[in-house]
Amino acid sequence: MLNCYVLDPEDSVESIGKTISDMYKISCGGGGIGFNFSKVRPKGDDIQNIKNSAPGSISVMRMINEIGNHVRAGRNRRTALMSILSITHPDFLEFLRVKLDRKELTNFNISVAITKPFLEAVESGDEWYFTFGGRHERYYMYEMTRKSELGDEVIEVVAKDEEDALGIAKLHHLKHYADTFDAVTKKTIMARDLWERIIDNAIESGEPGIFNIDFANEYTNVSYFEHMPATNPCG
Repeated sequence: MLNCYVLDPEDSVESIGKTISDMYKISCGGGGIGFNFSKVRPKGDDIQNIKNSAPGSISVMRMINEIGNHVRAGRNRRTALMSILSITHPDFLEFLRVKLDRKELTNFNISVAITKPFLEAVESGDEWYFTFGGRHERYYMYEMTRKSELGDEVIEVVAKDEEDALGIAKLHHLKHYADTFDAVTKKTIMARDLWERIIDNAIESGEPGIFNIDFANEYTNVSYFEHMPATNPCG
């Protein structure tokens, strides 16, 4: 009871702020924490009437990771964190790439929350699409070319339509004021391709792990009164 915790942030400033505060207190006490960030709105989503302004779930992970660095600097043992994101979340492609950079999320292990529908789509060779929250909007992957002084670069953006993709690119992928984006192409995403990306990244960097969230909630002995959104790092 003193070492293992799960926090499940909601999509609000108050909830994210409380999650950060709770994480700091728990880590200072030596506890390990698991998080499921799937309720946090994706990067480039609108906040009220400000288009494409949401920083996304990975941004929240980075804030918490930075606090973990200071807990470690305060002569406590190194903080132990687990980050989980749903396979349906529009930030999933960025989440899958983030720990290929050895300097990113150094206080976290990461795991993918996979579902029965995803495994069925892998087996049947179906297309996969991303959704967010109770709105059930579909997000699709767009590829576009960034024209810059350093040469052309293809970037991936998960968005609701072409206009949305360009808005996200300009707000979140601009490296130089003169960068331009063009050749926007909508691409289908196959569940099997995502599964293979997960495996490839796990071989290359040791992460992500797999959290079969449907299976876990079917067999946990607290299923009759509570949903289990994540495990702690020991899980």
